[in-house]
Amino acid sequence: MIRQFFIALSAICMLSCNAATEPTDQRVSNLIEQEDWFTLDTEYVSLRPHIKDTGVRLTADAMLSYLQNNPRKSIAYLDTLLTRQFYRKNRETYYRLSMLKCRMLNTIGRYCEATILLGEMTRLRKAEGAHEQDWKPLEAFQAQNKSLNHLPGPALQLPNKDVSIPFTLRSMQAKNQDAWVQKAKKDFKGYLLTVGAHMNGHPLQMVFDTGASKTFLSEATAKRLGLHFLPDTITLNGYQQARRAFVDSLRVGEITYHNLIVYVGISSLNELIGTTIDAVLGLDFISAVGETQILFDQQRLLFPRKQTPLPASGRNLYLQKVPYMRVNQGNEHLTMVFDTGDTTGSLYYPYFDKHRSEILQSAEKDSIAQVEYGRVYIREVYMLPRFNFHLGRTPVNIEQVYVDPKPNGWVSTVDGRMGMDLVHRFRKTTINLRSMFISVTP
Repeated sequence: MIRQFFIALSAICMLSCNAATEPTDQRVSNLIEQEDWFTLDTEYVSLRPHIKDTGVRLTADAMLSYLQNNPRKSIAYLDTLLTRQFYRKNRETYYRLSMLKCRMLNTIGRYCEATILLGEMTRLRKAEGAHEQDWKPLEAFQAQNKSLNHLPGPALQLPNKDVSIPFTLRSMQAKNQDAWVQKAKKDFKGYLLTVGAHMNGHPLQMVFDTGASKTFLSEATAKRLGLHFLPDTITLNGYQQARRAFVDSLRVGEITYHNLIVYVGISSLNELIGTTIDAVLGLDFISAVGETQILFDQQRLLFPRKQTPLPASGRNLYLQKVPYMRVNQGNEHLTMVFDTGDTTGSLYYPYFDKHRSEILQSAEKDSIAQVEYGRVYIREVYMLPRFNFHLGRTPVNIEQVYVDPKPNGWVSTVDGRMGMDLVHRFRKTTINLRSMFISVTP
């Protein structure tokens, strides 16, 4: 869906600029089409006053607000776009932008509005005589959304002071007796960061996971806590069925997040690894809080009352279900997923494709066993002995990073992923989802 949204944004700009030759409009349109969000953000302050086409400007405004974790502002821009007659005529663009608006309405708890909009899109599709495959998913999404209509929206309760809590590093390693590990030269291993929390008053340990768009529980844990399950199932990662449940309160330290919708999935993952993962603290909570500092040497998480100012190096983070950070390797800009639920670091096919000859000369062919929600699988990779880059103005050196030599389905601008293999090398990691930056302190 996210990929379709960006295609829709590109289509708007291309259609708007067909008759225009304004260089500024064309520049903004090109950056959107190329999905070069960091460059667009950097240049937009100077470009915006010179944009002639209203559609191009509103599209860029909506996109940047969305990526910078400001759904209310993005919804306002989308409302203006969606009421323009041009977009009513261009149905595909209208549907895709409307679907994004629905998802953001759900994020901020305006469930009834999202359900009504989904119903409107379904009726329009049917009235146009569209094929069932074009309106059936909308109808199903509307039915799912109706189960949220009676629920209150999320609300964050913050104390007027810094909140500091201890964390534990939990070893995560495949069980060597499993047959699938024997097919790989290396099994996945490393450490995950876990924190104590209370859900509906019950204590539990949760993995701090910036790579999880939602807070997640195992089915056994959800039942133990007596959560109210919603009457439907959803699909995660395109293949794994899960349920949803309503949580009255999630307390982490002295921070309380009310009215949370959590994902509830299978518990079989725990049988494949050498530790139990019953709960994941996801990006819904982390982004709502705004800033988290991982004080690694103290083994504490700090949620500061006063947000850290944007560093001189500027924004290097955007949010698209998960955080994406910009790093620099020499004169080259790279886009990396920042995922504290990943014990290692990895590079994707786009990076391999750009650095093929260098990798083939210095890396060794290898195979690794990996785990993700609902499955474990073997990947054929190249293992780089080291990977160096700058995050902001700080140099980072990672040993043994694997590179995927095959396309993996990610958008073409994503070069890789960094997780705990990055975090554990620094005394402090600051994740700010208000001013949109990540910084590390040696």
